[in-house]
Amino acid sequence: MRTDTPPSIYRKDYVAPAYQVTTVEIGFDLDPVRTRVATRITMQRIGRDSGDSEIVLLGDGLTLVQLRMNGKLLLSGADYRIAGDVLTISRAAAKVVLEIETLVQPDRNTS
Repeated sequence: MRTDTPPSIYRKDYVAPAYQVTTVEIGFDLDPVRTRVATRITMQRIGRDSGDSEIVLLGDGLTLVQLRMNGKLLLSGADYRIAGDVLTISRAAAKVVLEIETLVQPDRNTS
């Protein structure tokens, strides 16, 4: 049984997202011990800011296998960072197609 408590998120700390998700496609290669999940997310920056923005995604119990943005393979450290369960992608364009491949372990999921 999981004993750690997730951090509280307060409404006063809310910040509107920088991107609007327009489509999500998900595929699974199911296995009780090691399931592979392939996700394609299409998104558009909200607002008129012409500069690059960060994309911040939350994930719990995932192992990142591969990450692509607009067809380009992203490299850890240079293009993105992971801190705990938070993935931050730097220098994202106004229109983005993210392709994310992860592994999950359903047999260990007690949440």
